[in-house]
Amino acid sequence: MAVNKVNDALDDFVSLPVPRRFYEAVLVHLARLSADEMSVPTNAVSENNQPTNGELSFRGWTRPDVRRLSQEVTNPGVRAVFELPFQNGKETVSMRELMEYTSRTSRQISGDMAGLARKTKRDFASATWPFKPSTGNDGLAEYRIPRYVQEWWREG
Repeated sequence: MAVNKVNDALDDFVSLPVPRRFYEAVLVHLARLSADEMSVPTNAVSENNQPTNGELSFRGWTRPDVRRLSQEVTNPGVRAVFELPFQNGKETVSMRELMEYTSRTSRQISGDMAGLARKTKRDFASATWPFKPSTGNDGLAEYRIPRYVQEWWREG
């Protein structure tokens, strides 16, 4: 296997093809290795995204953060991202489902998400959301939020 090396002042980096289905797992594993090197405690998550210790976080968000966010956010698009999957027993919600549930357009929901981005950066010093955005098969946004994070939201 050919591996490309790039020299850096701090590390040697390699370019390694990773099958898409393993990409997220590889990133999580590398983050854990980096944290171990720096003696920073990591939060454990089992393969089914369930907490394996009391200090779990998701994308840097902890239970108190998500509970606080649930008390402060009022826009319907963001609230629906947490509430609709919980009601349906799922971890993913599509833009189409959000549009139907909120009676809002995709542009309005995108505006809600832009407001969330400003809020999380300003009030939580976070560049991420407590859910993972992606693009669905229809080309529209979809959001994945683990069940335990949905429950944190409902506790707020």
